[in-house]
Amino acid sequence: MPIISLSINDSLLEKLDKVLEYRGYTSRSEALRDFIRDIVVEAEWAKGTSEETIAVIMAIYDKSVHREPLFSLEHEYDDVIYTLMHMHLDKINCLEVFIAKGTSKRIMEIISKINQIKGMKQIKYLTTLAEV
Repeated sequence: MPIISLSINDSLLEKLDKVLEYRGYTSRSEALRDFIRDIVVEAEWAKGTSEETIAVIMAIYDKSVHREPLFSLEHEYDDVIYTLMHMHLDKINCLEVFIAKGTSKRIMEIISKINQIKGMKQIKYLTTLAEV
């Protein structure tokens, strides 16, 4: 494995070491490899990679909204959506969590369609390449 060198000021290094300790890293190298992987995965995702991507899509919506549009997506994208979980957050709000695996383009189609459903309050997603 190649060795690289990095210049960093004392203040930033001190903050980095605190974060690494908090997150349980055993070495700076281990942490920097993780950080670099995250940057590479994010860049691959942003450019619309055709590689297998895993996504967790979370949608918060008003309980008065009929769930049928969300269930329709599950069937329309059954080649990509592996599971769907529903949770009552409070008397007004529900959370729907989709676990998907496919190309970033296909997953972005799902996210776009969820965004178009009336009553959606917030949609967040987390992605990674299936093979990092």
